[in-house]
Amino acid sequence: MHIRFHHHRLPGDEYDLKLLSNRDNRPILFNIIQYDEAHYTEHNYNCLSELNGFLSTTPCSSKDYCTWINVEEDIYTINERMKLDLLDNGSCIYLLMKMFYVHPETEHIHQEQISFILKENNFLITFQEAKDELNSIDIFQIVKNRLKNNRGRIRSLKIDYLFYCLIDILIENYMFVLDRISTKIDTIDKLLMNKLKQNNYVDVSLHNVNS
Repeated sequence: MHIRFHHHRLPGDEYDLKLLSNRDNRPILFNIIQYDEAHYTEHNYNCLSELNGFLSTTPCSSKDYCTWINVEEDIYTINERMKLDLLDNGSCIYLLMKMFYVHPETEHIHQEQISFILKENNFLITFQEAKDELNSIDIFQIVKNRLKNNRGRIRSLKIDYLFYCLIDILIENYMFVLDRISTKIDTIDKLLMNKLKQNNYVDVSLHNVNS
């Protein structure tokens, strides 16, 4: 199986992956993780020819092991709403979601877009926005560590469980971000109420003095 960049759908087992070169000339990063309960391999490539060279010598679809390809690049459209589509007569799931997280150092809330292509025979592709090393983090690192270190049951199950784990991380971060926003709102509300009380106290005092 080969992956190519085209503006139109390709027949057969090839995917239409529409990406644009980013303005900062950062390379595309392809991270490939293949695993089963007893084995784990990981490869990184910075260009499509290297990726296709690897895929031409390694079968990607298997009932015995799982393949996860994560692509980091500036995505063609980043303002789409969440959507879910069934492709290839229902044998492939396409899911687009928003990713929110609080940066642990800056404490700023970040938003990114992520897409999933879940293919039958234990094959998953994810598309993430290119990382800014100073301002963004990989919230999936905890899942990658579980895969690499064979923690829990993630490597004993099929690729749909990995798909579930990644979505679960996104939902957990939704709740964390909402909780963080709620805390900020409560803090601002208390500051405003205290300020209002102080202003009222000053106004009353001045009124009493003038009278």
